[in-house]
Amino acid sequence: MESGYALCCVFTPSNRHVVVGTKGGTLELYDIPSATCLATIDAHSGAVWSVALTADGRGLVSGSADHDVKFWDFELAEVETETGQVACRPRRPRRWRATPRG
Repeated sequence: MESGYALCCVFTPSNRHVVVGTKGGTLELYDIPSATCLATIDAHSGAVWSVALTADGRGLVSGSADHDVKFWDFELAEVETETGQVACRPRRPRRWRATPRG
């Protein structure tokens, strides 16, 4: 699977998908069995250093070099297509900005 410069990743509870945080600030969602990128989201203006799933598996938290922590609500839905694609529908993130201590 081709990806941006990957710095971190997290698997979904089904172990069928993985979310990758990249040096370019994107979050990439991959379907592992088909080895395809399902979605690329311009998430941050700096490198994504960490990603984690919420306990219910319906949300994602990303932390970045831009000092933002974003809480993403998303939905993975099976779509009946010839290619068996899965859709990812991210909603606007809730953001918490960290200020470095000086």
